[in-house]
Amino acid sequence: MHHHQPNTKDIMLAIIPLLISAVAAYTLPPNLSDGLYHVQIDADGNEVHEILSTTLFPPTTNNNISARAPEPETLDSNTTPVSGGRYDVRSTIMKRQVWCGCGYTLDRGQCDTAVNTIKHQLGFWGASFLGAYSSVSGGVVAFACALNGPAFANDPLVTEDLRIITRWCGRYIAGTRNVGGQPNGFNSVTIGYMRYHAGLDFCGTARNSNSDHC
Repeated sequence: MHHHQPNTKDIMLAIIPLLISAVAAYTLPPNLSDGLYHVQIDADGNEVHEILSTTLFPPTTNNNISARAPEPETLDSNTTPVSGGRYDVRSTIMKRQVWCGCGYTLDRGQCDTAVNTIKHQLGFWGASFLGAYSSVSGGVVAFACALNGPAFANDPLVTEDLRIITRWCGRYIAGTRNVGGQPNGFNSVTIGYMRYHAGLDFCGTARNSNSDHC
């Protein structure tokens, strides 16, 4: 399929009226084309999905492996066995930073492409942003959400979060991690991926799971 950078006619603004709240809810409209979107609330309180690019970036072999490689397991006398012979070495704080959509398996190619497209947008040096970035590839949406004001994210941060998500949720299982306490005064950022469907509040739903591991 041929992809191109959008011109004026390609720019789609999906405007959804909503009540302004302390934490914004970003709801995916129906029939979104594959691509990278920036989502924010405008001055009138409308939710705006602006497509930044219709070009997706499937990962190379190297960054595909890096993105999917779970963190190495560490064993010590204070660990607690969990399913599959793994050991839970996380602190209570770490457990509160991870949400897993156990049972929600994602298409591998679509997941890798959605994630790599966001990583390409942020780059190694990263970017500060408001609202959220969402990347749609087939039936998968990957996202980076700034729910509490300006946040910062870059390729290394996303890669590290994916390793942690993969470590605790499993390979290609829907999952999310929230990173707080960022340097330079930036607010927390929520990063993850899940199945795409119309009406999905991806930033909010990501943190509704009661499971911190699968």
